[in-house]
Amino acid sequence: MQEHDLDAPYLDTVLHEPDGTSRLFLEDDPPISVEDGPATSVEYDASMPSVTKWASSASAIFLFLFLVLAGVGVALAWRLTEMNKPTATPEGFAELQQQLKSVAADLSAVRHTLDQQSAAIDRQSAANHDQFTRIQEQISRQSIALLSASPLADKPTPPPKPAQHPAHVSTQDSSKPRQVAPPLPPKQ
Repeated sequence: MQEHDLDAPYLDTVLHEPDGTSRLFLEDDPPISVEDGPATSVEYDASMPSVTKWASSASAIFLFLFLVLAGVGVALAWRLTEMNKPTATPEGFAELQQQLKSVAADLSAVRHTLDQQSAAIDRQSAANHDQFTRIQEQISRQSIALLSASPLADKPTPPPKPAQHPAHVSTQDSSKPRQVAPPLPPKQ
């Protein structure tokens, strides 16, 4: 190892002054040789901080941080309790609540009336359908009676088919062949 390797500046090195004080090594200071280095003896050096001083400063920092965090926690807890307290109801709230109850009761009555009217319309529709079917049957019987009383009554007539609802009419005529006219010749 060469001598200039030991001359490298150590910025965190503590220099001991002749008057007994200590300071950090600065770049402007002359290079330190091995002979000028810190003492390697185990003797007590008053310039070095003791373990008790370090422990007391660490506990002071810990105590400070603990108090800060405890204060923040207490402030947050107080804020949460303030937010959860029931607030006074504004003026007119009871009146507004009563009006809402009244509107809800009115809406319930309207719904009940609509349900009744819907049921009545369904019953009337069923009654109208039954009445329509009876009228069709009556017309069918009268038609048969008129045909049997006519002079053409000698010919047997087939019995009338029961009246069918237009949606249920089958396409029976589709099985019969249809006559289609031949295409016209093209014009010249």
